[in-house]
Amino acid sequence: MNSTVSFIQKISLYLYTFSGFLLYVAGSYLEGPYYSLFLSLVFLFVLDVGFFLIGVGRTKYVEDFSTTHPQKGDAVQYTLGLVLETSFPACWVRVRLKESREDLSENSERKSFFLFPLPRRLYRFSYTIRCKFRGIYTVGLDALEIYDPLFLFGIRLPVYHRSFYVYPRLVELSSCRIRANRAGGFSPRIGEGLTADPSLFQSVTEYRPGQPIRYMAWKKFAATGVPYVRQFETSSLPMITLYMDVRRKGESTEALWEGEDVSLEVLLALIRYFLLHKIPVRLRYGEEQIVFREEDPEEFQRFYRSTLLFPFGTYASHAVSPSELLRGDVQNRSLATGAVVGIFRSFDPQVIEFLEDFMFADGKGIGIIVVTSLEPRELQLLEDYRLRMEEQDRLLLVRGYHTMKEDLG
Repeated sequence: MNSTVSFIQKISLYLYTFSGFLLYVAGSYLEGPYYSLFLSLVFLFVLDVGFFLIGVGRTKYVEDFSTTHPQKGDAVQYTLGLVLETSFPACWVRVRLKESREDLSENSERKSFFLFPLPRRLYRFSYTIRCKFRGIYTVGLDALEIYDPLFLFGIRLPVYHRSFYVYPRLVELSSCRIRANRAGGFSPRIGEGLTADPSLFQSVTEYRPGQPIRYMAWKKFAATGVPYVRQFETSSLPMITLYMDVRRKGESTEALWEGEDVSLEVLLALIRYFLLHKIPVRLRYGEEQIVFREEDPEEFQRFYRSTLLFPFGTYASHAVSPSELLRGDVQNRSLATGAVVGIFRSFDPQVIEFLEDFMFADGKGIGIIVVTSLEPRELQLLEDYRLRMEEQDRLLLVRGYHTMKEDLG
């Protein structure tokens, strides 16, 4: 659209200039009506510039948004009011509206149109954007351009649009099927594990490939040029480890986005539930590791804000499956936890490996499957696997956001 407008504008300017040149030459040599036509062309140009300047100065607009803080699933109603505050038509106006979800999943959409506004008439343009998924939604004017009546030149007026940050929804679980121990304590699968306690500093050791960089000793690294990590003493704490599957399969579709959002909402609900019961949570995805504790609520808030653009399948390191992460943790003896839970949006041999190939003090791993984005082939494989399972409580199926409490509780 921009290239078309620019082309038409150049053609208009060239034709007008060329016509003026011909009439000037003809008037200079032949005189008579040709020179009068040339003067008329000059007068028309001056009049055109005057109308253009009036249009630039007297074109007014106002934007209205139905809400300032939309939640996931809400709709934002946008209205643009435009008026030319003169007593006569003066210019062309091009309006370009922006409506986009600015993340790595969805391309921007723009609505563009021309009008020759009548004097003192209010024009209204409205549209609705539904925030169906988490992300950054940009709504409003992308450009407002004024052109002279002859379409020889134009100018872009300063405009603004608004960005809305839509986060995953938070679900408060009253109960969870990863429950308290059989005698009434907390969870048959949550055991006592030796966990590094960041409050108990022990020493600094040279960094080894594969170690998390969360506790990198940056000052020592700056002084020596050699990477070091801080080591901490361990304390016996009940802890749960959550493995988040960030692999993305297939093309981006609404079903895929919904599955990703629901899996994040499951993850956030579990973290909040266990912290409420004073159980630390260790989260693993890609090469990242985050430990949540009740005494550090800011850690959860920081992670919650980061879920806005959570890196599903964005980087090569994030394509690692939870079973591969779990195998590495077992081999490195860094799995100081009793309960091991994986959150998946697909069902394939790697999910089965996560559920069957590792044995811990409290049993095998637990799998939570978000079924909203499963393909028919995966659904059939899942059904066949469930029929063969001996411990049905190790596989929880989440059908969506609205059934999450029922599916997990």
